[in-house]
Amino acid sequence: FTDPSSRTNYDRPRTAATGRARCADMGAFRSVSGLLICAVVMGAPPDRIDNWSTRRDTFPMRARPSYQHEPFHLREAIWSRGYMTALQMLRIAAWKSARGLASLTLNDEDLIRLRTADAFDAIRPWRAADVLNAPVDWDAWREMVAHAVGSKQGQTGLLALEGVGYPMASAFLALLAPAAFPVIDRWAVHGVYGPTIGNYQTSLVYTDFAQALAARRGCFATANTIHELDQAVMTAAMNCSHDLRPCDCLPFVPADFPERG
Repeated sequence: FTDPSSRTNYDRPRTAATGRARCADMGAFRSVSGLLICAVVMGAPPDRIDNWSTRRDTFPMRARPSYQHEPFHLREAIWSRGYMTALQMLRIAAWKSARGLASLTLNDEDLIRLRTADAFDAIRPWRAADVLNAPVDWDAWREMVAHAVGSKQGQTGLLALEGVGYPMASAFLALLAPAAFPVIDRWAVHGVYGPTIGNYQTSLVYTDFAQALAARRGCFATANTIHELDQAVMTAAMNCSHDLRPCDCLPFVPADFPERG
């Protein structure tokens, strides 16, 4: 596809076996788009690339790394201790987004203990709450979340920790009380609200997001908790290629993104 003299080390000719190994190491074969990129890198002819574009089973998918599984087993130990250790924080963070681990290592262990203990004290009354199946005082829920998650500007709550934003903080809450708290991240936000450029990392949006999820629980019948619901919406949004909503992946009208207030 290019003049051989202009190739870099990355795109020099290689055998199909080494090219396949290189792409597999990058995890590219987990998606069709990744497979096609690797097809070009490997120098496949156009007719084969067209054929591959219609296949999802050309190469076997690698199993998910163990750290990508939600560490449910930590829940009771954290509640019993009343705070999160540095190792527990890193383990949960690795499940949520391994890319964010580096900045988390900048936190002092005493600060981790202090901030997580304060946050978990704030959410303890909601430990057994089920926001999908019982009436919810959403104003009280938002007030509690605002205290537990805190503010970057004010250096309060979980956001006072280096490398923690609303996605990570909500993952901590959802692990500890999955029937009371969802995880909010860009994919789940996209699933609930559709394409948006608004700042979703606020207590206002997080509360509205939780309410919007609860209102759409009937669209994902297998989700028994609001955390299972956020995971279902996130997964659907990540795999959805439809331009219009509702669609087969996300069978509901997107919610209106909340105005600041």
